[in-house]
Amino acid sequence: MKPPVTVTAALVGAFVDECGTGQIGTIASLHDSVVNVHVRADGRLLSLVHGAVDMSDRAICVPGTEEWALLHSVAGSAQPGAPVARRREALIVGAPPRSIVINLTVAAPWSGRLEPLLSGVPASTVRGAIGRLATQVARRDRGFAALADFDKGRGGKKDAISGSTAGGEPTDAAPSSPTGDDAFLRRARLILAEVDEERGAESLNALQGLVGLGRGFTPSGDDFVAGVALAFAARGVPLPGTFVEAIRRVLDRTTPGGATLLDLALRGSHPAYQPAFVRRFVAGIENSDFRAALAVLDGHGATSGFDMAAGFCWAGAAF
Repeated sequence: MKPPVTVTAALVGAFVDECGTGQIGTIASLHDSVVNVHVRADGRLLSLVHGAVDMSDRAICVPGTEEWALLHSVAGSAQPGAPVARRREALIVGAPPRSIVINLTVAAPWSGRLEPLLSGVPASTVRGAIGRLATQVARRDRGFAALADFDKGRGGKKDAISGSTAGGEPTDAAPSSPTGDDAFLRRARLILAEVDEERGAESLNALQGLVGLGRGFTPSGDDFVAGVALAFAARGVPLPGTFVEAIRRVLDRTTPGGATLLDLALRGSHPAYQPAFVRRFVAGIENSDFRAALAVLDGHGATSGFDMAAGFCWAGAAF
Protein backbone atom coordinates (compact mmCIF):
# COMPACT_ATOMS: atom_id res chain seq x y z
CA MET A 1 0.00 0.00 0.00
CA LYS A 2 1.29 3.45 -0.89
CA PRO A 3 2.07 5.78 2.02
CA PRO A 4 -0.45 8.62 2.39
CA VAL A 5 0.26 11.92 0.66
CA THR A 6 1.68 14.58 2.99
CA VAL A 7 1.09 18.32 2.79
CA THR A 8 2.56 21.03 4.99
CA ALA A 9 0.67 23.47 7.20
CA ALA A 10 1.96 27.03 7.44
CA LEU A 11 -0.13 28.25 10.38
CA VAL A 12 -1.74 26.57 13.36
CA GLY A 13 -4.22 28.29 15.67
CA ALA A 14 -3.51 28.71 19.37
CA PHE A 15 -6.39 26.45 20.47
CA VAL A 16 -5.91 23.56 18.01
CA ASP A 17 -4.33 21.36 20.67
CA GLU A 18 -7.54 21.40 22.71
CA CYS A 19 -9.12 19.23 20.00
CA GLY A 20 -7.23 16.28 21.48
CA THR A 21 -5.36 13.34 19.94
CA GLY A 22 -6.33 10.06 18.33
CA GLN A 23 -9.50 10.15 16.23
CA ILE A 24 -10.62 13.67 17.09
CA GLY A 25 -13.67 13.93 14.83
CA THR A 26 -15.15 13.72 11.37
CA ILE A 27 -15.44 15.89 8.28
CA ALA A 28 -18.51 18.08 8.72
CA SER A 29 -18.59 20.29 5.62
CA LEU A 30 -16.57 21.23 2.58
CA HIS A 31 -16.22 24.67 0.94
CA ASP A 32 -13.87 26.10 -1.68
CA SER A 33 -11.33 27.39 0.84
CA VAL A 34 -12.40 25.68 4.08
CA VAL A 35 -12.87 22.10 5.27
CA ASN A 36 -14.67 21.92 8.62
CA VAL A 37 -14.11 19.10 11.07
CA HIS A 38 -16.64 18.34 13.80
CA VAL A 39 -14.60 17.73 16.96
CA ARG A 40 -15.92 14.89 19.09
CA ALA A 41 -14.58 16.20 22.43
CA ASP A 42 -16.52 19.48 22.56
CA GLY A 43 -18.88 19.56 19.58
CA ARG A 44 -17.07 22.59 18.14
CA LEU A 45 -15.35 22.87 14.78
CA LEU A 46 -11.74 22.68 13.69
CA SER A 47 -11.22 24.33 10.31
CA LEU A 48 -8.66 23.48 7.64
CA VAL A 49 -8.22 26.63 5.56
CA HIS A 50 -6.40 27.62 2.39
CA GLY A 51 -5.62 31.23 3.28
CA ALA A 52 -4.59 33.23 6.32
CA VAL A 53 -7.69 35.39 5.81
CA ASP A 54 -9.79 32.45 7.04
CA MET A 55 -7.67 31.67 10.10
CA SER A 56 -8.93 31.39 13.65
CA ASP A 57 -7.52 29.89 16.82
CA ARG A 58 -9.29 26.65 15.85
CA ALA A 59 -7.83 26.47 12.35
CA ILE A 60 -4.88 25.06 10.40
CA CYS A 61 -3.74 26.78 7.21
CA VAL A 62 -2.44 24.86 4.18
CA PRO A 63 -1.58 27.68 1.73
CA GLY A 64 0.13 25.80 -1.11
CA THR A 65 -2.13 25.75 -4.17
CA GLU A 66 -1.30 22.20 -5.22
CA GLU A 67 -1.29 20.94 -1.63
CA TRP A 68 -4.67 22.50 -0.95
CA ALA A 69 -6.05 20.96 -4.13
CA LEU A 70 -4.88 17.54 -2.92
CA LEU A 71 -6.34 18.07 0.55
CA HIS A 72 -9.61 19.35 -0.87
CA SER A 73 -9.82 16.42 -3.27
CA VAL A 74 -9.27 13.85 -0.53
CA ALA A 75 -11.75 15.55 1.81
CA GLY A 76 -14.26 15.81 -1.01
CA SER A 77 -14.02 12.16 -1.97
CA ALA A 78 -14.15 11.12 1.70
CA GLN A 79 -17.49 12.91 2.14
CA PRO A 80 -18.90 14.23 5.42
CA GLY A 81 -18.49 11.76 8.24
CA ALA A 82 -15.00 10.60 7.22
CA PRO A 83 -12.54 10.32 10.13
CA VAL A 84 -9.96 12.92 11.10
CA ALA A 85 -7.18 11.94 13.51
CA ARG A 86 -4.35 13.69 15.34
CA ARG A 87 -1.04 11.85 15.65
CA ARG A 88 1.73 13.85 17.32
CA GLU A 89 2.58 16.70 14.96
CA ALA A 90 0.26 15.65 12.16
CA LEU A 91 -3.40 15.64 11.25
CA ILE A 92 -4.69 12.72 9.18
CA VAL A 93 -7.74 13.41 7.02
CA GLY A 94 -9.74 10.51 5.62
CA ALA A 95 -9.12 6.79 5.86
CA PRO A 96 -6.69 4.53 3.97
CA PRO A 97 -6.16 3.92 1.17
CA ARG A 98 -7.20 7.51 0.39
CA SER A 99 -6.04 9.69 3.24
CA ILE A 100 -3.80 12.70 3.52
CA VAL A 101 -1.40 13.78 6.27
CA ILE A 102 -1.04 17.44 7.25
CA ASN A 103 2.42 18.00 8.67
CA LEU A 104 2.29 20.51 11.54
CA THR A 105 5.98 20.48 12.54
CA VAL A 106 6.96 23.69 10.73
CA ALA A 107 3.65 25.56 11.15
CA ALA A 108 3.95 28.97 12.77
CA PRO A 109 1.62 29.71 15.70
CA TRP A 110 -1.32 31.99 14.98
CA SER A 111 -3.37 33.99 17.49
CA GLY A 112 -6.72 35.71 17.16
CA ARG A 113 -6.05 38.11 20.02
CA LEU A 114 -6.76 41.75 19.17
CA GLU A 115 -4.58 44.52 20.50
CA PRO A 116 -6.67 47.30 22.15
CA LEU A 117 -6.41 49.64 19.17
CA LEU A 118 -9.05 52.06 20.46
CA SER A 119 -7.79 52.30 24.04
CA GLY A 120 -5.77 55.45 23.37
CA VAL A 121 -8.37 57.19 21.19
CA PRO A 122 -10.56 59.81 22.93
CA ALA A 123 -14.02 58.43 23.68
CA SER A 124 -15.74 61.27 21.82
CA THR A 125 -13.66 60.55 18.71
CA VAL A 126 -14.52 56.84 18.88
CA ARG A 127 -18.24 57.56 19.31
CA GLY A 128 -18.28 59.92 16.36
CA ALA A 129 -16.38 57.54 14.09
CA ILE A 130 -18.53 54.58 15.03
CA GLY A 131 -21.64 56.65 14.42
CA ARG A 132 -20.45 57.42 10.89
CA LEU A 133 -19.47 53.82 10.27
CA ALA A 134 -22.81 52.59 11.65
CA THR A 135 -24.69 54.74 9.14
CA GLN A 136 -22.80 53.12 6.28
CA VAL A 137 -23.18 49.60 7.65
CA ALA A 138 -26.92 50.04 8.26
CA ARG A 139 -27.44 51.06 4.63
CA ARG A 140 -26.37 47.59 3.52
CA ASP A 141 -29.64 45.71 3.45
CA ARG A 142 -28.08 42.45 4.63
CA GLY A 143 -28.91 40.30 7.63
CA PHE A 144 -28.77 42.37 10.82
CA ALA A 145 -26.84 45.28 9.28
CA ALA A 146 -29.75 47.61 10.01
CA LEU A 147 -29.12 47.15 13.74
CA ALA A 148 -25.78 48.97 13.55
CA ASP A 149 -27.45 52.24 14.52
CA PHE A 150 -30.38 50.78 16.45
CA ASP A 151 -31.76 53.26 18.99
CA LYS A 152 -34.35 52.29 21.54
CA GLY A 153 -35.74 55.80 21.37
CA ARG A 154 -35.00 56.64 25.01
CA GLY A 155 -32.12 59.04 24.61
CA GLY A 156 -29.61 56.61 23.12
CA LYS A 157 -27.75 53.52 24.21
CA LYS A 158 -26.45 53.18 27.73
CA ASP A 159 -22.69 52.82 27.96
CA ALA A 160 -22.33 49.47 29.67
CA ILE A 161 -18.63 50.10 30.04
CA SER A 162 -18.26 53.61 31.40
CA GLY A 163 -21.82 54.41 32.47
CA SER A 164 -22.37 57.39 30.15
CA THR A 165 -25.16 57.73 27.63
CA ALA A 166 -24.62 58.22 23.92
CA GLY A 167 -27.29 59.01 21.39
CA GLY A 168 -29.75 61.58 20.20
CA GLU A 169 -32.91 63.23 21.41
CA PRO A 170 -35.57 61.15 23.14
CA THR A 171 -38.18 59.82 20.77
CA ASP A 172 -40.82 57.13 20.78
CA ALA A 173 -40.48 56.53 17.06
CA ALA A 174 -39.81 52.93 16.03
CA PRO A 175 -36.56 52.22 14.18
CA SER A 176 -36.86 52.36 10.42
CA SER A 177 -37.42 48.98 8.78
CA PRO A 178 -35.13 48.01 5.89
CA THR A 179 -36.42 46.38 2.75
CA GLY A 180 -35.14 42.98 3.86
CA ASP A 181 -36.84 43.07 7.28
CA ASP A 182 -37.97 39.66 8.48
CA ALA A 183 -39.03 37.82 11.61
CA PHE A 184 -35.43 37.32 12.76
CA LEU A 185 -34.64 41.01 12.47
CA ARG A 186 -37.83 42.01 14.24
CA ARG A 187 -37.03 39.60 17.07
CA ALA A 188 -33.51 41.01 17.31
CA ARG A 189 -34.90 44.54 17.68
CA LEU A 190 -37.03 43.40 20.61
CA ILE A 191 -34.05 41.75 22.27
CA LEU A 192 -31.89 44.86 21.92
CA ALA A 193 -34.68 46.90 23.44
CA GLU A 194 -34.32 44.79 26.60
CA VAL A 195 -30.87 46.24 27.29
CA ASP A 196 -31.82 48.47 30.21
CA GLU A 197 -30.02 51.80 30.54
CA GLU A 198 -30.32 51.84 34.30
CA ARG A 199 -28.78 48.40 34.85
CA GLY A 200 -25.75 48.96 32.61
CA ALA A 201 -23.47 45.99 31.90
CA GLU A 202 -25.75 43.51 33.67
CA SER A 203 -28.46 44.10 31.13
CA LEU A 204 -26.19 42.93 28.32
CA ASN A 205 -27.19 39.43 29.43
CA ALA A 206 -30.35 39.98 27.38
CA LEU A 207 -28.20 39.47 24.29
CA GLN A 208 -28.26 35.73 24.98
CA GLY A 209 -31.57 35.86 23.13
CA LEU A 210 -29.62 36.53 19.93
CA VAL A 211 -27.68 33.27 20.11
CA GLY A 212 -28.82 30.97 17.31
CA LEU A 213 -31.13 33.63 15.87
CA GLY A 214 -31.06 33.73 12.09
CA ARG A 215 -29.99 31.62 9.16
CA GLY A 216 -26.74 30.21 7.92
CA PHE A 217 -23.53 28.53 9.02
CA THR A 218 -23.18 31.15 11.76
CA PRO A 219 -26.64 32.67 12.42
CA SER A 220 -26.84 36.46 12.24
CA GLY A 221 -27.43 36.77 15.97
CA ASP A 222 -24.19 34.90 16.70
CA ASP A 223 -22.21 37.20 14.40
CA PHE A 224 -23.81 40.23 16.09
CA VAL A 225 -22.79 39.01 19.57
CA ALA A 226 -19.28 38.30 18.28
CA GLY A 227 -19.17 41.92 17.09
CA VAL A 228 -20.13 43.09 20.58
CA ALA A 229 -17.22 41.07 22.00
CA LEU A 230 -14.92 42.57 19.36
CA ALA A 231 -15.90 46.11 20.40
CA PHE A 232 -14.93 45.39 24.00
CA ALA A 233 -11.62 43.87 22.87
CA ALA A 234 -10.81 46.84 20.63
CA ARG A 235 -11.24 49.15 23.60
CA GLY A 236 -9.22 46.88 25.89
CA VAL A 237 -12.14 46.34 28.25
CA PRO A 238 -12.92 42.82 29.58
CA LEU A 239 -16.34 41.41 28.83
CA PRO A 240 -18.59 41.46 31.92
CA GLY A 241 -18.40 38.08 33.64
CA THR A 242 -22.18 37.75 33.87
CA PHE A 243 -22.45 38.37 30.12
CA VAL A 244 -19.89 35.66 29.36
CA GLU A 245 -21.76 33.21 31.58
CA ALA A 246 -25.12 34.13 30.04
CA ILE A 247 -23.88 33.49 26.50
CA ARG A 248 -22.10 30.27 27.44
CA ARG A 249 -25.29 28.87 28.96
CA VAL A 250 -27.09 28.97 25.60
CA LEU A 251 -24.38 27.91 23.14
CA ASP A 252 -26.22 24.64 22.59
CA ARG A 253 -29.00 26.63 20.89
CA THR A 254 -26.93 27.41 17.84
CA THR A 255 -25.01 25.67 15.06
CA PRO A 256 -21.56 24.14 15.58
CA GLY A 257 -20.15 27.03 13.55
CA GLY A 258 -21.93 29.61 15.68
CA ALA A 259 -20.95 27.91 18.94
CA THR A 260 -17.31 27.80 17.84
CA LEU A 261 -17.34 31.48 16.88
CA LEU A 262 -18.89 32.56 20.18
CA ASP A 263 -16.79 30.27 22.35
CA LEU A 264 -13.68 31.86 20.86
CA ALA A 265 -15.07 35.41 21.12
CA LEU A 266 -15.82 34.96 24.81
CA ARG A 267 -12.17 34.03 25.28
CA GLY A 268 -10.93 37.13 23.47
CA SER A 269 -10.16 35.25 20.26
CA HIS A 270 -11.41 36.50 16.89
CA PRO A 271 -11.27 35.11 13.33
CA ALA A 272 -8.73 36.85 11.12
CA TYR A 273 -11.16 39.08 9.27
CA GLN A 274 -12.41 40.75 12.45
CA PRO A 275 -9.08 42.22 13.67
CA ALA A 276 -8.43 43.20 10.03
CA PHE A 277 -11.75 45.09 10.02
CA VAL A 278 -10.87 46.90 13.27
CA ARG A 279 -7.42 47.90 12.00
CA ARG A 280 -8.88 49.37 8.83
CA PHE A 281 -11.60 51.12 10.80
CA VAL A 282 -9.00 52.72 13.08
CA ALA A 283 -6.89 53.73 10.06
CA GLY A 284 -9.92 55.45 8.55
CA ILE A 285 -10.94 57.46 11.62
CA GLU A 286 -8.85 60.53 10.87
CA ASN A 287 -10.39 61.10 7.44
CA SER A 288 -13.73 59.37 8.11
CA ASP A 289 -12.91 57.01 5.26
CA PHE A 290 -14.15 53.53 6.09
CA ARG A 291 -14.14 52.05 2.60
CA ALA A 292 -11.29 49.66 3.43
CA ALA A 293 -13.11 48.45 6.55
CA LEU A 294 -16.33 47.91 4.59
CA ALA A 295 -14.37 45.99 1.92
CA VAL A 296 -13.30 43.49 4.59
CA LEU A 297 -16.97 42.92 5.44
CA ASP A 298 -17.94 42.54 1.78
CA GLY A 299 -15.46 39.69 1.51
CA HIS A 300 -16.84 37.65 4.39
CA GLY A 301 -19.97 35.62 3.79
CA ALA A 302 -23.35 36.64 2.51
CA THR A 303 -24.24 38.54 5.70
CA SER A 304 -21.80 37.48 8.44
CA GLY A 305 -19.41 40.39 8.01
CA PHE A 306 -22.13 43.02 8.26
CA ASP A 307 -23.94 41.18 11.05
CA MET A 308 -20.69 41.29 13.04
CA ALA A 309 -20.13 44.97 12.21
CA ALA A 310 -23.65 45.78 13.40
CA GLY A 311 -22.81 44.30 16.81
CA PHE A 312 -19.48 46.14 16.85
CA CYS A 313 -21.16 49.47 16.10
CA TRP A 314 -24.05 48.87 18.48
CA ALA A 315 -21.69 48.16 21.40
CA GLY A 316 -19.00 50.59 20.30
CA ALA A 317 -21.40 53.52 20.24
CA ALA A 318 -21.42 53.29 24.03
CA PHE A 319 -17.70 54.10 24.37
